Amino acid sequence: MAEGKGESSSEASLSSLSVKMVARRKVRRLEKKLELYDRQIRELMEQDLSLEDMNSDKSTYLKEDLIKRKFMETWLELCQLKKLSPTIKLEEKGTGPFDGTPYPEINRKVERLLKSEEDFPDYWDVAQLIDRANEKHSLGIKDKDRQTLSRKVFKEVGERLKKSRDTEWRQLLTDYSKDPTKEDPALTEPLLKETFKKSLEEGQRKLTDLFEEYVSRQEKESDGSCDSSLDEETEATGSSSKKRREEEGGSEREKDESDTNGTNDVIVMGNKTEHEVIVISDED
Repeated sequence: MAEGKGESSSEASLSSLSVKMVARRKVRRLEKKLELYDRQIRELMEQDLSLEDMNSDKSTYLKEDLIKRKFMETWLELCQLKKLSPTIKLEEKGTGPFDGTPYPEINRKVERLLKSEEDFPDYWDVAQLIDRANEKHSLGIKDKDRQTLSRKVFKEVGERLKKSRDTEWRQLLTDYSKDPTKEDPALTEPLLKETFKKSLEEGQRKLTDLFEEYVSRQEKESDGSCDSSLDEETEATGSSSKKRREEEGGSEREKDESDTNGTNDVIVMGNKTEHEVIVISDED
């Protein structure tokens, strides 16, 4: 009987030892992953980000963002194994109410866009979303106002996502540096820690400047596209009006006579921001 108890106790000890060994191996594996992600992030942060990268699915910024997310997930898993209490919590992208416009219908669509998009939404995604909401819900937003609203929403969405990412990353760095079982000279030696901090701040500054430049370029492209379409529409309307006048006589004299006789004439007024067709009649 005593021998049976001894065997059970021995088996339990071996089982406990085996579990601890597996846990230690898993901890080492996760720590190596963190070291790898850490190096990759620092290398990406040192690279310059161009405007072309902003439109690329393989941009430096998107790669850096992806690796940071993997770093956070790995860190949280490691905290569970080490029984640490991290302050960082991964939040679902785009969570929380969006109230950047006075239109609830548009705000709800922006929230859904943020949750569904894997990458940073493009300016035209936002502009088309507002156009569709305006048409579907008969919001009555004019063309010029829609353009202004699209720019405002696009910039606010970008700033919101960037702020969320920055907050997560800074909290993560704080947790990571407080891990008593980790020895990273860049986070323990004052000089290296200060160098890393400056590198992080410089990277964020460059990203902010680049984002502003990207928004400006998108706005200019939007203005150019709008101007071009309006010019074409105005030219087409003018040509149609001219043809009609030619069919009715083709001369100012005939036009004046037709006005005197109470007939209608179409006058086209247009510029690069708006156009309208005014029907003038002396019957009023």
